[in-house]
Amino acid sequence: MNQTNKKVISFIKREQTWLSFLLLIVISFTFLAWLQYNPGFACPDSYYHMKMAMLIKEQGVVKNFPWQQFTIFKNYYIDHHFLFHLFEIPFILFLQPVLGIKLSVIVFATLCIVVFYWFLRKQRIRYAIVYSFILLLITPFTFRISLARAQSLAVIFLLLGLYFIFHYRYWYLFFLSFFFVWLYDGFPLMLIFCMIFAVIDFIFEKVKNKKKWRLPWQKKHTFWLSLIQNRGTKVLLGGLSGTLAGIIINPYFPKNLYFYWYHIIKIAVVNYQKVIGVGAEWYPYKFIDLISNSVLATILLVIALVLFFFSLRKQSRQSITLLFIYLFFFIMTLRSKRNMDYYAPFAILFAATVINQFIIKINFKKLLNTAINFYFKRKILITIILVYVLAVVPTIIIRDIKTTKGDLDSGWPYYKFSNAMEWLKNNSPQGSIVVHSSWDEFPILFFHNTWNYYIVGLDPTFMYEYNKDLYWKWVDLTNGKPADRMYEVIKNDFNASYVFVKSGHQAMTEALENDPKIKVVYHDEEASIYQLE
Repeated sequence: MNQTNKKVISFIKREQTWLSFLLLIVISFTFLAWLQYNPGFACPDSYYHMKMAMLIKEQGVVKNFPWQQFTIFKNYYIDHHFLFHLFEIPFILFLQPVLGIKLSVIVFATLCIVVFYWFLRKQRIRYAIVYSFILLLITPFTFRISLARAQSLAVIFLLLGLYFIFHYRYWYLFFLSFFFVWLYDGFPLMLIFCMIFAVIDFIFEKVKNKKKWRLPWQKKHTFWLSLIQNRGTKVLLGGLSGTLAGIIINPYFPKNLYFYWYHIIKIAVVNYQKVIGVGAEWYPYKFIDLISNSVLATILLVIALVLFFFSLRKQSRQSITLLFIYLFFFIMTLRSKRNMDYYAPFAILFAATVINQFIIKINFKKLLNTAINFYFKRKILITIILVYVLAVVPTIIIRDIKTTKGDLDSGWPYYKFSNAMEWLKNNSPQGSIVVHSSWDEFPILFFHNTWNYYIVGLDPTFMYEYNKDLYWKWVDLTNGKPADRMYEVIKNDFNASYVFVKSGHQAMTEALENDPKIKVVYHDEEASIYQLE
């Protein structure tokens, strides 16, 4: 092959690479923009994140949070999505906040898919764009990255972190881990990745160099020396030191230590779902639902797991690391639905890595001839199976996309409760406390009205940990109990003069209206506001 032909081939490959990235960006952006075409957000927490970006833009770092008077935020508030809120600010500089935040969701989610594709290409995975589109079509994952939350950026950080781990880029991993702490309090996931790889890398080095295994307690051993010298250990130290630096060099240190204990340990690990009513995302994902809601990923995983265990001795440290990461997120997703954010991309990543090891060895011409011969021997059966698959799989995908679109469209419109909150701002003293009928109402109340203070929000565990007795008193209030002491509890225990009740809370509404010391001062079809004498 002459030099000219080599240059032409090199040019075509470069152009194909850019065209594939451009195609993925255009399709992902268009699809995700279509999903966002509605007047609100499916998750109420989106309004909290939007308001925080607005407050930081206007007044800088928010150090105190008086808007929740009866949660741990009152004493230990930290913005545990600080970097995420900074990333949102450019989108609201010149656009109306809701439109700007929606655009940020589309951009971050598109970037998540593109970085996933980039990672696959860096790992020399064939048909990387196919796997990327499969990820986009796993609708529970697509739903999650279509929320105005930090999930898309968290997945991007983890993919970049995994790339640095696989390539022993210690300093890059250090800085990435540092900023991951500032982005989102899911930062321990990076350390879990580092630990898994460090153990596997250490074992691989021992086997590769055929060194005699010596345990830490054996005499004259070199265990600790070999452990320190191992590159996997340096990866772990890079991630750990970056994480510790991010925790200490932090605008919220040392209050962030208390908050991490509550949020990471108490909420994420302990999880009070059997004690109090937490958010839907914290409840388990049923196995059958997980399988059926990610059909394409499940098919890939079945193939990959079979291939993996039939060729276990030939697996690389990367594929084994990905297996344990996949299993970790599989277990965590069965425990809590919110872990679908990570399960989907890393399950496909594992499957793609294992399948790729076999694809590169396949003689496609021979395989095609074998498939044709087999087809003609079992023509009727194979035809039935192919027709069934070609009919059922697209039907399931279209059904799931419609469901996801419906879920996103039926969320909280940005104008919800705006009239009630406007009335409250204009007719109540600044800082007056408002008892409200549900913890998930807080973000949108906070978005519309920072003039008043509220009871609880973002997660009921924050109030439960602050004061369990007050938590149960508030729960009783929302259920209209005790009907003859509503005024006393609201006034004395919560020091509140106003009560916000969303339409539909019948028991609470009846109890308030039957108390002569409480009067309705505002009412519309969405909510009512009551004032105590």
